Amino acid sequence: MQNLEVLIGQKIDGRKLSHGQNEYIRIQAVKQVRIENKSPEEVIKTFGLHRANIYKWLAKYDAGGFASLKSTKSKGPQPKLSGKQQQKLVGYLLKNPLQLKFEYALWTVDMIVELISLKFNVNYSNVQVGRLLKKLGLSKQRPVERAYQQDPVKVEQWLNTTYPAIKKEAKKEKRDIYFGDEAGFHATAQYGATWAPVGETPIIKTTGRRQKVNCISAISNQGKMRFMLFEEKFTALVFIDFLKRLLHKQTQPVTLIVDGHRTHFTKAVKEFVKAQNGKLKIYALPSYSPERNPDELVWNNAKQKVAKKKHTPTKKTFRETVEDTMKEIQRKITLVKAFFNEPNIAYPKE
Repeated sequence: MQNLEVLIGQKIDGRKLSHGQNEYIRIQAVKQVRIENKSPEEVIKTFGLHRANIYKWLAKYDAGGFASLKSTKSKGPQPKLSGKQQQKLVGYLLKNPLQLKFEYALWTVDMIVELISLKFNVNYSNVQVGRLLKKLGLSKQRPVERAYQQDPVKVEQWLNTTYPAIKKEAKKEKRDIYFGDEAGFHATAQYGATWAPVGETPIIKTTGRRQKVNCISAISNQGKMRFMLFEEKFTALVFIDFLKRLLHKQTQPVTLIVDGHRTHFTKAVKEFVKAQNGKLKIYALPSYSPERNPDELVWNNAKQKVAKKKHTPTKKTFRETVEDTMKEIQRKITLVKAFFNEPNIAYPKE
């Protein structure tokens, strides 16, 4: 075997040799002991072997001949769960944990470790479970919250029939489609996490005086955005005031899609819409379906930004901070368009 003669008499590290080189050494060493009648000690010195190896090889030869000394490809670490068991595990993970008598409705790694132990009597570490889940094509994701009152049939009808009809109408009448919504900003609201000693839950002390600013906005898939701040209760008069602002300097008629809040469809609002002579139409999303409204993402983005700005030393009031944040989003046309990329609300994108 090429280059092995150089190693004779030296201490051999089998980890640095190929399978073929290791096989050659094993066979030659055993031949010298069993066929040429040399002593194991002499062969150990000749080949520079570890003492335990020669006796292990001799035992293999005595049990199975030279064939037992042939190199075999390493199988590597074998999975603790069979392929069939892995598929069963995926089936369990597609269920709500509450169905399997767990006390928490979202799967955690600790719970999956326990599940594997209970169902398959196999022990996994958290790290091993993470690798297994990745192999099975699963990833950690934030679930989409849906109200239990939501009617899936009506949602499907909205996606497949109602909205396509609205879109077709808007194209024919050259209308701009906007999605609108309302939200409140609270000065005492906390977002994200903070640093604290291990084992001690941090307590955020806030003023007893609550500052709140309400906002209504509307966005289009063309990156347009309109908004209005208000501090009073959301009423038909407030909504009509916003509708007037939405229509101001609007060169094309508008279709506005909002949720089913009763304020959006009061008698006063309907009369205002009628008075616009077709310049404004309002449609309602399916009930309890905020995940189908792109304008919801405006609030997610704005509230995170406001939370950060609250702790920046300025002399601005909370209302000014909210207004600056909304204007900042309004100026970023690319950002507003990006709100329509989220899978649940990508249907109005085109």
